Amino acid sequence: MRATATESTSGWLAIACQAAASSDSKNARSMMGQFVSAGQIIPLDPWADAYKWRDRYSDSILSYSSYSADATKFGEGALYGLPQVGEVVGVFYSPSRLEELGLQAPKTWDDFNAQLKTIKDAGKTPLMLGNVDKWPAFHLFGAVQAAHVPADQVRELGFGNAGASWKSDENVAAAKQLQDWAQAGYFNEGFNGVDYDSVWQSFAKGEGVYLIAGSWLAPDLMEAMGDDVAFMAPPMAGDKPATTGGTGLPFAITSSERTRTWLRHTLTSSRRMRPCRCLRTLAMCRLITPRSMRVEQRVLWQMF
Repeated sequence: MRATATESTSGWLAIACQAAASSDSKNARSMMGQFVSAGQIIPLDPWADAYKWRDRYSDSILSYSSYSADATKFGEGALYGLPQVGEVVGVFYSPSRLEELGLQAPKTWDDFNAQLKTIKDAGKTPLMLGNVDKWPAFHLFGAVQAAHVPADQVRELGFGNAGASWKSDENVAAAKQLQDWAQAGYFNEGFNGVDYDSVWQSFAKGEGVYLIAGSWLAPDLMEAMGDDVAFMAPPMAGDKPATTGGTGLPFAITSSERTRTWLRHTLTSSRRMRPCRCLRTLAMCRLITPRSMRVEQRVLWQMF
């Protein structure tokens, strides 16, 4: 089962923390501040020091599970959780479909934007999107936003702290470009009424040219498309690649020495997870086949 930060997930996490018979470990992120404020989870800093987690995780990774003691500031303070995976939003494409159109993978954001018109003019669908659940468009917007908004401003918006604004000129420009794409007909028909899974499956079967989505789709797409699928960071608009990305849901604990021992074992045992020092924000690799990880690793190395 895959846990996501949905309303239902938030609900059962809150109930689990309040229940007297609840387990001692939690998997949370979006509601972590509420747990910190209520004293329902404890800081992991002593174990981070003891088992040298800070040597294996970058500060930027740990910030996604850090809160001030009063839970009013996200991104700094004590460490309340620890993620096991990292993920990034990028661009999936089929090399053979580009070749049929006389195109190659774009190197810059301007090239990518120009290609969308070329693909549309050729009678093909430039971009695939299934947005009935609404969250996929946020991932898409993140890639567009990264081409317009400085990374530090995006981080402040992501943390929800004071000092950042969605109404900045850069953010408005990003929203305008996304709107322009929709009005130009660059997306599949009825994209707001179809679901995420059916769209990536349609992409795997030959529909569309580009799919902006998360690296977690790489194993499924490679299984369906073989070697005719590639994954790249969004083409650069500046001097280095930038996009939406982050950690998976972090583990947090409430109490119990057994849980602390289990957490240490889970995050340090080579039999369960192996450290990926080369993939800085992919703090731990999931144990999946080397072939299915090739696409993810190449982009994650480029990004981080």
